[in-house]
This record gives sequence, structure tokens and C-alpha cells, in this order.
Amino acid sequence: MSTVAEMLSGDSAFMSGCGTVARLRPREKPDPYNPDRTNADWSDPERVEIPGFIASGSSTEVTDGARQEVTSTATLTLPDRAADVKVGDRIEPVPADGRLWRVTGFPARDRSPFTKWGPTTECTLEEVLG
Repeated sequence: MSTVAEMLSGDSAFMSGCGTVARLRPREKPDPYNPDRTNADWSDPERVEIPGFIASGSSTEVTDGARQEVTSTATLTLPDRAADVKVGDRIEPVPADGRLWRVTGFPARDRSPFTKWGPTTECTLEEVLG
């Protein structure tokens, strides 16, 4: 990798070890009680596979008399700054490992104030079990 231009153009090995994730987004269906509105339908979500990787964050466990809940956080890094990911989408690793994450923060597409280089998109993820 010799220049920033090569990194931005994708002609280099920048993030070449990146895996794949599936971005799941609900389809819209008419609201049966109000025909002027639509509701999110997760029964058959739109599925798009994109390059990216999930870096584990932290997990916390809350136990009370009725149930046990574990909340985990992670960061999704995508090499494409224009990746179509937004708050509320669900993210699943490819191949699936049984985990399903929800995008909880606005995707960050930061750029360097000095070079204008902005290599990735990062999203905050959360998974709640229990």
C-alpha cells in the first residue's frame, strides 16, 4: 500500500482479510388497521451480504427473580463508506453463528480533517438474550 489513493480505490490489500456479514432490513407491509400506514415486517427481511467484520465489545448480565438477561455490544466495521446500513437493521455473520445483532447507533463515516481520508464505516451493535 503506497498511497492513500490506492487505499481509497480498492486496488490494494486494505482490509483484505475482511469477512462477510448479512444486513437484514424489514420489508414494509400495509397496516391492517390504517391503510395509510405501513409496518415493518421481519418475517421475510431483505438480505444483502456485504464485506465487514464484527469486533466484540462487552457483555453484561442482569438476573432477577423472573429471568436472566445478557446484553452484548460490538462494533461493525465496513470497508465501504457508502454501505447501506442504518439504525434498526439487523446484522448476521456469514456463515451464521447463531448470533443476531441490531444496529443501535448511527453509522459513523468519519474523515480525517487533515487528509480527508475516510476509510471505513463503523456501527454500534447490540444483542439482547433472555
